[in-house]
Amino acid sequence: MSLKLSIAVKKTWQNAHVRNARSQRHNVLVNGLRFRSVYAAFRHFRLPVNKHERFRLALVKDGYREFTTESGVLYQFRLVERVEWKTQLVVNKPAEEWVTRT
Repeated sequence: MSLKLSIAVKKTWQNAHVRNARSQRHNVLVNGLRFRSVYAAFRHFRLPVNKHERFRLALVKDGYREFTTESGVLYQFRLVERVEWKTQLVVNKPAEEWVTRT
C-alpha cells in the first residue's frame, strides 16, 4: 500500500461516524442458531463460501437477509448483539454459555 493511501485511510479513522461503523461487531442468528460470523454460518450449513462476502455486506446494511439454496432450502440471517463464547465451540450453545460483551 502506498504511503499516501495509508495516510488517507488513517485520516478516515479520525471521523467518529466512520470509526464507530468500522468497529461494530455482531453475531449472526441463522434459523435459530447463533454464529460468530457469516462465514462460520456458511461453513456450518455448507453454503457456497465464495458468496459469503457480498452476502455479509448486504446483511450488515439491512440487518436481515435470506439465502435460498439451489435445492430450495431457505436460511434466514439476522444480525444480533455480539456475545463472547466461554468455549471455542461456535454453534448452538445454550444461552447460559453466552457472555454479553461489555
